[in-house]
Amino acid sequence: MSCCSADGTQKMKLHVLPVSANSHGVLAIVKALGLEDKGLEIVDAMGKTRTEEFIAMNPCHCCPTLEFGGDKGAIWESCACMRTICQLFEGGEKYYPKDPIMRGKIDLVCDWKNTSLYPPFYHIAYVMFGVSVDEAKAKEDFKKLCDEHFPVLLDTFLKDTKFCYSDT
Repeated sequence: MSCCSADGTQKMKLHVLPVSANSHGVLAIVKALGLEDKGLEIVDAMGKTRTEEFIAMNPCHCCPTLEFGGDKGAIWESCACMRTICQLFEGGEKYYPKDPIMRGKIDLVCDWKNTSLYPPFYHIAYVMFGVSVDEAKAKEDFKKLCDEHFPVLLDTFLKDTKFCYSDT
């Protein structure tokens, strides 16, 4: 598939926040598949996610957001964007295999990242975005990361591979 929509007139766009870890996962897939060279437009959305135009495309006003062009709409959430890009473009099966068991394991890691690993980072890291955080909660969340989440990451998802369930 080219980076154009089905009607061939509108290019797909990936809206990202450069400081966002969630954007960086999708950017890594885009880079690995060489999609910028194939016409995928990367849009810096810093300061634009609350505009009427952006909210019309993504009512959750978050990044990354993958805009398909034309009347095909958009999707958001980093794992949804990564999975979709891997399914749309040649070479994507290297990162999101067609094998349903491996795909299920990758889906597990993506869901775990969003529901378990990521939430404790709010009070730990969002101060860098100017958000008011609770220092006691940050300490509690850091302990939880160290005691609960990092062991799962290391002893389960990275047990025998460089990356979660994969060496690629």
